Amino acid sequence: MSLAEAPNIVRNKTIRIKHIRHGYCNSCGDCCNPDFRAARRAFYEASGIGYKLTHGEAGCPDFDSERGKCRDYSKRPMECVRFPRIPIDIMALPQCSYYFLSEITEV
Repeated sequence: MSLAEAPNIVRNKTIRIKHIRHGYCNSCGDCCNPDFRAARRAFYEASGIGYKLTHGEAGCPDFDSERGKCRDYSKRPMECVRFPRIPIDIMALPQCSYYFLSEITEV
């Protein structure tokens, strides 16, 4: 279908999509998994999204591999407090209780 054939498409308009995070951390621990963190970092770097390595390449020193969770949740790094930043962050985490609603505005 060409643009001329699509009467419902608004042309020459700019929109802004803002993803608003809702929910809470249910302490599933999936986002703390080193494999997930490495895949997330690779995705962010490949797509040009800024990604600051809070813990460096070695991973999080507070990750308890036996429990699969942070050793001290109340003192977790800001990177973890802000997670998830965008909807793609949780697409591979079915246990995560966060969700996003999108707000679309015309600029």
